[in-house]
Amino acid sequence: MARAVGALVAEDGALDVDEGRLEALARLMAPASFQTVLESFLSASEPRLLRIEAGVAGKDLSAVALEAHDLKGVSGNFGACRLQGLAEHLERAAKSGDAEAARSIVPRIRQAQVAVNGRLAERVAAGEAPGKEIA
Repeated sequence: MARAVGALVAEDGALDVDEGRLEALARLMAPASFQTVLESFLSASEPRLLRIEAGVAGKDLSAVALEAHDLKGVSGNFGACRLQGLAEHLERAAKSGDAEAARSIVPRIRQAQVAVNGRLAERVAAGEAPGKEIA
């Protein structure tokens, strides 16, 4: 996988945030719209994680698969590569009925989500427009 300049890389080598992909998304919309989309992603992340955790705890793997699929797509849009990959693994585990695998993935998803949220929150706080650097 190619590494983007300025990307945040997780311990496992996967990108936490591919800044190039995030920048490409930012360039597709007006700065205010981009800020709104970032804020929406951030506000939806904890409820989504709670639904995933509840689904795993209650062994509702069909609900987990749906939430994981949603997380996979939205995280990919934001360049959250590690989160996207983990969500894909969770989706496959849930669809195959492997509750133990699903349970083992959830803490890693939470950790990846925290990293992504931190970076996106920095951009929101800075009112970052496309192409603007953060110190």
